[in-house]
Amino acid sequence: KTDGIHLSAALRYFVNNGEFVDLGLYFYKYPDGAKLSNSYLLKYCESSHVREQKKLTICLFDCDDPKIVNKCRDKNLLYKNWGNNIYSCLLPKPSHRNFEEVCIEHFYSDAILLRQDTKGRRIYLSDEFKEDGHHKTEDLTLRKRTDAKSSYPKIIDSGVFKPNGDNISLSKNDFANHIARADENFQGVSFENFRPIFQLLKEIIDLG
Repeated sequence: KTDGIHLSAALRYFVNNGEFVDLGLYFYKYPDGAKLSNSYLLKYCESSHVREQKKLTICLFDCDDPKIVNKCRDKNLLYKNWGNNIYSCLLPKPSHRNFEEVCIEHFYSDAILLRQDTKGRRIYLSDEFKEDGHHKTEDLTLRKRTDAKSSYPKIIDSGVFKPNGDNISLSKNDFANHIARADENFQGVSFENFRPIFQLLKEIIDLG
């Protein structure tokens, strides 16, 4: 649900710089409490044959689930036409990442990802932790220790604890809103790495 917040902020950045001014994108706002996942979006695409979709709809997927990824693309493309104006689209790998399993937060630099809010909370990456769940340089413990064994730097937005039991991880939702509002400590954020996403969306839109 936070992807739209990031993409809206990124598009505003590019439009202010004279890029992608004609895309005319609308990012669907999911209601509070709505459950959303790659599996949910895939079912939406698979049911395209029973839908009357007047406007072009693009379902954007993370690339961290191989089973989902293989169903959401055609051959060497990063997207698939399901008919009835419905496309699935995979996030393209940003040039500063050397792994394929990207989600929207990976489009920021690590320096931005690791910024703290005014309460000292931040996003964590799984490769900051040892396999036993302890942070490599700070006195912190990861609740879900299996995340520390991830083969790529997975985004950790919950369950990072101080010795006193305080949870100091920053949720993806709060991180997105800090970015969008340019809150204290989140000002001057670069969205340059988001450009390939909009180039890909433009390619799909131009097909229509």
